[in-house]
Amino acid sequence: MTLDEKALDLLFLNARTQNGWLPTPVTDDQLRAIYQIMRSGPTSANSCPARILFVRTPEAKARLIPALSPGNVDKTKAAPVTAIIGYDTRFFELLPKLFPHRPEMKNPYEANAKLAETVAFRADVPGGTIREPVVLTAGPPRGALPTVFRLAPSHPNPFQNMTTIRFELPEARHVSLKVYNVAGQEVCTLAEADYPAGAYDVPWNTRTSNGDLAPNGVYFYKIRAGRFVDAKKMVLVR
Repeated sequence: MTLDEKALDLLFLNARTQNGWLPTPVTDDQLRAIYQIMRSGPTSANSCPARILFVRTPEAKARLIPALSPGNVDKTKAAPVTAIIGYDTRFFELLPKLFPHRPEMKNPYEANAKLAETVAFRADVPGGTIREPVVLTAGPPRGALPTVFRLAPSHPNPFQNMTTIRFELPEARHVSLKVYNVAGQEVCTLAEADYPAGAYDVPWNTRTSNGDLAPNGVYFYKIRAGRFVDAKKMVLVR
């Protein structure tokens, strides 16, 4: 069986990366149909570490904006739906079901949490490979607002591929969160927006503002939220 010319044109020969979005609603049925097609692709040992969160509302997108590069902010706001792709470090628990002829495949991952996370991060998923998964949480824990301004230590630290920086606001502020190298040069901006009171976890995927991978070394992240200013150190070791 071969693809006809129309299918080849649609999928490969005339396909282009989309750089803008129409304000056309995307229904739940369409998202389910897309997922059903996507999950049919081949993966290593049929593993499925990918986890997808679909974001639609302006309030949810506002929480996502700090994790975006500046050139993607307006595009994300305009898109009818945004997919956040993350990974499940306990993916191996489903291997006896997904790879039933070799249920013991889960054993190496179950015995080695670091190996499981590395494989989940790099695991092939239908349609591509997870290279920069985003894990973003926002809002105060258990409904309690922070009582003081706070910039927390990044976690993990040292780190290899990604670290998460938490800041807490007892009241609304414009927040600027930037990463600098040891020479004091700005590496990237992680947040530059108005935030309501709450606690926010912002990931850094080790990319610079230009999209390049930052080299190994010591970095500093600095927050400005009104009169509150603080900075902390983190170490990137691949």
